[in-house]
Amino acid sequence: MQLLDKQILGFAGSKRVLALLIASGILDAAAIFGQAVGLAQAIANVWYGAQIPEQWPYLALFLCCFIARQVISTARSFCMERFSQRIGTDLRHDLTEHAFDQGQSFVSCFGSGAVTTTLIEGVAQVENYLWLILPKVADLFAIPIALAVALFALDWVSGIIALVMLPFIMLYMRFLGLNAKMAAEAQHDRYEQMANHFSDTLRGISTLKFFGKSKAYAEKVYDISERFRKATIKTIRVATLSSLVIDLFRTFALAAIAIMLGFRLMDGSVSLMPALAVLIIVPEFFGAVRRFSTDFHASLDGKNQLATIMAMLESSPDADRALPRQDAGTLAWNANSHLELCDVGLSHMEEDGALHRVLPNVNAKACGFSRIGIVGTSGAGKSTLAQMLAGFLDPECGTIRLNEVDISTLHTDEWHKHVAFIPQNPYIFHASLADNLRFYAPDATDEALSRAIDAMQLGELIDELPCGLDTIIGQGERPLSGGQAQRIALARAFLDESRTIIVFDEPTAHLDIETEYALKEPMLALMQNKLVFFATHRLHWMADMDEIWVLDGGTIAERGTLDELLACEGAYRTLATQLRGGECA
Repeated sequence: MQLLDKQILGFAGSKRVLALLIASGILDAAAIFGQAVGLAQAIANVWYGAQIPEQWPYLALFLCCFIARQVISTARSFCMERFSQRIGTDLRHDLTEHAFDQGQSFVSCFGSGAVTTTLIEGVAQVENYLWLILPKVADLFAIPIALAVALFALDWVSGIIALVMLPFIMLYMRFLGLNAKMAAEAQHDRYEQMANHFSDTLRGISTLKFFGKSKAYAEKVYDISERFRKATIKTIRVATLSSLVIDLFRTFALAAIAIMLGFRLMDGSVSLMPALAVLIIVPEFFGAVRRFSTDFHASLDGKNQLATIMAMLESSPDADRALPRQDAGTLAWNANSHLELCDVGLSHMEEDGALHRVLPNVNAKACGFSRIGIVGTSGAGKSTLAQMLAGFLDPECGTIRLNEVDISTLHTDEWHKHVAFIPQNPYIFHASLADNLRFYAPDATDEALSRAIDAMQLGELIDELPCGLDTIIGQGERPLSGGQAQRIALARAFLDESRTIIVFDEPTAHLDIETEYALKEPMLALMQNKLVFFATHRLHWMADMDEIWVLDGGTIAERGTLDELLACEGAYRTLATQLRGGECA
C-alpha cells in the first residue's frame, strides 16, 4: 500500500509543507510525553501520600502540554486548509484551460459528465484528500518514532512490545489497504460511468420522450445507479472491517503492555510513575496508525480523483498530430484561399471501448468565399466533419492542405480566430443578452450591436425582456425558444465581421418549418463574402449552396452543384428520395 501518492510531491510547496508537518508531529509527540509525565507523576505522588495542592507544577506541565497540542493542531489545520485550497484552485484552473485547449476531442475521450463532475466535485475531493492525508502521513513517521524513544526511556520492556506489535499492524494495513484501494477504484469507475450516462440522458431527455424511449432509459439509469450503490457499500464494508481489526490489534498491544506492567509492579522491577506514563503514551503511539488507516479509507475517493485529474492534464488526444504554430496572417482566409482534405480519417470511442471509424477517408476541397452544403443520412458523419472543419476535432490520419501548406489539424487558436461555429443547440451563457451577443466581439460598439439585432430580427425578443439587453438569460434564467437561441447565435457571428469562415452543424434540426424559414433570410445574409460549411439534412438549403458534399458511410461519395447532382442517378438523388419518404427526417 502506497502511503502517499507521489504526484502530491510534485505540487508547488508540498515538500515544504510535509517537512513542517513532520516537525510539528515531533513537537506534538514531545507534548504527549510531557502530558504523560506530568499526569503520571502527579497521580503517583498522591498515591504515595502527597497532597494534591503540592502537585501544581506537574499539573501545570500537563496543562501547558495540552494547550501546546491544541495550538499545534490549529496551526496545522490552518496551514493545510490554505495549502489544499491553493492546490485545488490551481488544479481547477489548469484542468479548465486544458479542456478548452484540447477542445471537443478531450470531452469525447473522457465524457462530458466525468469532466464536469471532476471539475466540481472531484477537485473538492482532492482538497479533502490533501487536507487529511498529508498530516496523517507526517504523524505516521514522526509520532511513533518519537514516542518509541520515550517508551524506551520510561520502560524498555514496554517499548519492545510496542515495536513488535507495530509491524504486524502495518502489514495488515497493507493487505487490507490493497483491497480497499481496489474497491474504491471500482466505485470510482462506476461513479464516472453514472455521471457520463446521467449527463447524456439529461441532455437528450426531450428527444427520448419524443421517441417514447424515456422509460427504457429510466430503467438503465436505475441499473447504473444500483451498480454504483453496491460498489459504495462494498467500499464501506472494507473500510469498517479495517478499522475494527486495527482497533483489535491496538487493544491486544495495550493489554499485553498493561499485563506485563502489572506483574513487574508486583515484583518491584518498575515504579508506578513510569508505568502510568507508559499506559498514557501507548494509545497515542498506536493512535497515529489508526488515524492514518481511518483517513486513508475516507480519502480514497480523493486519491482516485487526483489520479483522474492528473491523467486528464497529461492527456493529449492530439499530441501525436500537433500542428506547427503559424501566425494568424498565414491562416487568414480570403477570396484566394483554398483548403484541401487529403485522405482524412477520424474515429470515435464507443461505450464498450471499441473505436468506431466515423470518417474513414475524406477527400475534398474548398476555395475562396463559397457556400458548401454537407448532406447525408443520419450517422453519415456530417456533425463530425463539421466539428473537424471548425477546429474542434483532429483527424487521426491524412493531411490538411491550407494555402499550399501541409498541416495535420485545424485545432489552433489562429484558425479559431477566423471561424464562427453555429451548432443545432447554441450555448446560452448565464449572462446578459448583450454579453451573449458580444461573445465573439466583446469590444463591439452599441451601433454594431444594433445592426446585428436588426439583421437577425431580435427586436421583438428584446421588447419582451423586462430589462431589455441587460436581462440575464441562460442556465435557469429567462427561458428562450429554439428560434430565439438560434437568432442569438447568428447575431454573434454577424457582429464579428473579422470571422470569414462559418460552420453550421444542423442549425435548424430542432426548429419548426415556420421558424426555419423566418431565419433563412438573415442566415443567407450572414453567408455573404464568407466560406460557409452547412451540414444539414434539410435539402431546401442546397439551392443556395455553390457546392454540395454528399456523405455516405463517412466518405464523400458525391460532390458538385445542385444541378449536377440532380442530373445523375447518384447518392444525392437517393438521399432526396429517402428524405421525401421520411426515412431520415
